[in-house]
Amino acid sequence: MLVITDNFKIVSQDGHGLKGSCLRCGACCECRKCEHLKYETLDGKKRASCSIYMSRPVGCAIWPMRDSVIPNNCGFSWGDI
Repeated sequence: MLVITDNFKIVSQDGHGLKGSCLRCGACCECRKCEHLKYETLDGKKRASCSIYMSRPVGCAIWPMRDSVIPNNCGFSWGDI
């Protein structure tokens, strides 16, 4: 079971939690083949964005729910918090 705390951290019952931050690489949306994934260039770097971010589905808002689905180049990881 996952719990979202008052500071919006995702924590599992065993005390592990989601750490890190979004790097805007787009890997999470690419692995799910999301049609709302868009890319733009900012400061000379390719950055991912979501065309429906403010109304995205719950599954996207709480992703990643477990370590096994986090792409290697993602800024998020699961660990002790």
